Amino acid sequence: MRHTGFGTILLGTILLASGTGVAQSPPDGATTPSPAITTESPGPILTVDFQGGTVAEYVAALRAATGKEPVNVILSREAAAVTLAGISLRSVSLDVAIQAVEPAAGAAQGRFAIRRITPLARSASGGAPVYSVDYKANEPPLPISGRTTPSTGMTPMSSEELAVFSLRDVTEGDGAVRTETVLTAVQAALELSAAADASPPELKYHQDSGLLIVRGSNRQRSAVAESIAAMKKDLERRRRDQREHAVAPEELIERKMMLAQAEAELAARQADMNLAEKLLSQTRELAAAGSAPQRELVEAEATLAKRRAGMMAAMHEIEKSRQLLALAERRAASAMMGGPVVADLAAWPKEHVERAVQVVSALLAATKDRATVTPIGGKSQAFALAGDPRLVESAVGILREIARAHGLADPSLRPAGENLSPAR
Repeated sequence: MRHTGFGTILLGTILLASGTGVAQSPPDGATTPSPAITTESPGPILTVDFQGGTVAEYVAALRAATGKEPVNVILSREAAAVTLAGISLRSVSLDVAIQAVEPAAGAAQGRFAIRRITPLARSASGGAPVYSVDYKANEPPLPISGRTTPSTGMTPMSSEELAVFSLRDVTEGDGAVRTETVLTAVQAALELSAAADASPPELKYHQDSGLLIVRGSNRQRSAVAESIAAMKKDLERRRRDQREHAVAPEELIERKMMLAQAEAELAARQADMNLAEKLLSQTRELAAAGSAPQRELVEAEATLAKRRAGMMAAMHEIEKSRQLLALAERRAASAMMGGPVVADLAAWPKEHVERAVQVVSALLAATKDRATVTPIGGKSQAFALAGDPRLVESAVGILREIARAHGLADPSLRPAGENLSPAR
């Protein structure tokens, strides 16, 4: 009988079929669990002729051979499915019969772990022994350079062997390199390292698994390994820089609020200065007519000077806030690893926006779809830049240069959302 789909152990089935409950305690004197099979309470003496099959089928044959005496065995799923050669035993203990599974299976494919379970507390009623049987398969051997092939026992000609490389660390995740770029770099490395008398290597890329399979000489395999390692190292460096220079969304919001507060403060200072100018003008007229003392005129002039100083301070605070916001936006754009990034040109005149989009689009159009510029829906002057990180950064740089050349505000940058609605 084969045992399949039984979870981890098969104790319940075997106990019920044997007509017994759980195993009882071992004979007096066994006070602690034993890690291995012992000779205490060997159980029934039996004779069995097993023609071969699985361990689960062998346990069933033991149960049949003992008649009414119980056979309590806990089998792991792996052990239950192991195939055994024929076993023929005459008048042996259950201990010996259980241990016979190991030589019948052979050690080439794996090893058994056989234990006799001893109760933690003694019982006056005694009980049949309980065994646990587990199995661990051997790990498959890995190909190693320089070893002889198992089929011929000879070293392959020209030391050409198989090597497998995973490209997922390079082609997936933030800042990932395109698969085509990786394969082109590998091919270039192979061409530069090629010996005059060497045959070209064989390369196959399995897209679903991300594995690059190479058959070639030791020198060719080393060239592939070094090129992939160099790309991985560069990608890790860029990802590390991203983490170090990343800007939290809260910082961008805080910088924008600081700029808004500075602008509001400037408006208030401007109103105060205008009032001080009006008051000074009135005081001068009164002083000229002899209706106001000279002291009031001096005070009005001092008040105006103070209000002008306050307005200048507010203007400097606005400039500082703008620079801090631009710095945070540049850091955020750099940390986005290629976007998509939304560049908002709401503060620009429409003709400058149209010209900037033409310039950036012409740049990106020459890159064969490695980066794109997409107008965002509605009447906003915002555009999504996406694609190759370096090209996106170049496009942002062009927008900033246009802003400086025409005295315009730096473009406002932010990460693009998942859903971008193109302009209609």
